[in-house]
Amino acid sequence: MSISTPSSSSLLKSSNLIPERLPSNSSSNQLVIEENPRQACLIKVARMIEPIFIFKTLQKALNPCGCSNPLSCLSINILAFIITVVLLILLLPIRLILTAITYTCMPRSKKIVTPPLRRPSTIEIEQVIIPFDLAMQELLYLDNKPRLFRINPNNLTMMPEPNPVLRRLSAISDQESKKLMQQIPNLCRELEKILKKLGVLTSEWEKMLMYFNDLALEDNSFDDKRAFPALINILIEALTCKAPFFSDQSNIPSLKEKQQAALFIAQSSYTCKPTWAEVMIRALIKLYSRTNQAQNQLLLWVQQFKEETLLNLQDGAANEYESIGQKKTPNYTKSIEIALKQEAEASLQWHILNTIKYFYGEKFGLVTEHLKGNVGYLTLRQTSIHTNEGPEKAQELAVLFESLYLSSGNKLIENVFKAFQKADSETQTLVRDFALDILKEALQLGDTDAHVDIFSKFFVDAETSDLNIMGITYLLYAIGIIEPVQ
Repeated sequence: MSISTPSSSSLLKSSNLIPERLPSNSSSNQLVIEENPRQACLIKVARMIEPIFIFKTLQKALNPCGCSNPLSCLSINILAFIITVVLLILLLPIRLILTAITYTCMPRSKKIVTPPLRRPSTIEIEQVIIPFDLAMQELLYLDNKPRLFRINPNNLTMMPEPNPVLRRLSAISDQESKKLMQQIPNLCRELEKILKKLGVLTSEWEKMLMYFNDLALEDNSFDDKRAFPALINILIEALTCKAPFFSDQSNIPSLKEKQQAALFIAQSSYTCKPTWAEVMIRALIKLYSRTNQAQNQLLLWVQQFKEETLLNLQDGAANEYESIGQKKTPNYTKSIEIALKQEAEASLQWHILNTIKYFYGEKFGLVTEHLKGNVGYLTLRQTSIHTNEGPEKAQELAVLFESLYLSSGNKLIENVFKAFQKADSETQTLVRDFALDILKEALQLGDTDAHVDIFSKFFVDAETSDLNIMGITYLLYAIGIIEPVQ
């Protein structure tokens, strides 16, 4: 029996490769156990007053040396039996109460097991799986070569949910800023103590702390005094992970990551004060650049690519400090120090780029929270937003950025794929399960293993068994970031 298939030119239009609504959380886990901890504790206590448990415990207590004399063993067993019976009679009311509380007043433990997946039927294979398979092939490949993609111009504004640092920046009120301005000496002492504990109190940090301390003598209208106390407070909260905005994160930064961020910030001491703020914010954003939502994680990586593309409009992208930090020993070398310093100095171009963000940041889905409120007085101080040339220059660069970004579809795919490869195993599993869930929703054959077969065929690296670059391509297509070049 021959199977008719649609022509390749109509496959993308006729097959729904992505569901109408993307799954919000991974549902790939096959077993979910819900257990009431109080109930479990009561059950454990009830088992401790069961006859067998009491009898064996008494045997060990009455014969600690392990005597093997038959007469002695018989006497010990008889005595243990008599004591067990007496204790059972005395403890009977307690056992009845525990049983009543455990099984009546408290909900029982629940165990939800997903039924095993079945193989798809012949009809499902012919009508659903084969057309889907061919459409996926058409999406990802052209003439047996990876297809070219471009950025979807309709979704330029897409951006991830603000991470804790950006949410904390947005939450700073004028009242809190004024209060923090009065606490500058205390903030500096607290930050110095944290840096010492991390082992990163360098001469650069000492220079910066000295300047921060001197701000206490400045007028409250001074831009630096309005901005830095709030930023120092956020830095303290981020490095200690104790404040509400940072303590609830499922991915708390490691000690090494905190050290890298602090060292990166310190190297900005060679630059102007607005750049100090820029570097501080950038370092903290990267420190909290993980999320427990797969789609949000992908959007975070996309936004990082946007920021890098924007940096490329000037003197070229600066080296990523994480790659440098991976080579860092406890006593980081001079070459690493120089590299960190060079990247911090490259941040001078942010004064121009912040002008673009001020006028076009929301249009392009870029980070703009640091340009608002009291912090904005500092980060925008050396921009040209209030000059005649500022808006014109921003428009020119915005047009250039849009053109460059829209034509960087495959470069974005490669960039996100590299970010995925560098991610920790939990993040990789999150993204991989997200791809499986999307395929499952798109196929609408939930009780079959069809989505696993499609995933294995297209999205698994044959050598490493990890998610391959085609899997990242499909995910970026599914969330609307890229589209195939026809």
